[in-house]
Amino acid sequence: MPPPRVNKKPTDETKDNTGTLNDPFKFLDQDYQRLRKSCITYNKRFVDDKFPPDSNSIDPKKKLKLDLDKIEWLRPS
Repeated sequence: MPPPRVNKKPTDETKDNTGTLNDPFKFLDQDYQRLRKSCITYNKRFVDDKFPPDSNSIDPKKKLKLDLDKIEWLRPS
């Protein structure tokens, strides 16, 4: 399933200028420009608090009995 609003036509979304490059939609209330500026200012890599790179993102209730030490969290390149 594609992310929300991926299949919408641009003309449907640009009537009030939201959903454009100048005013993108905020996914899960995250503001890309603000997050980017903060990372650059503090020279820190972005860590998504909505999906942190830890075991709670994969198996929060510990039902799967995974060997989480073998999981390697990667960043897109």
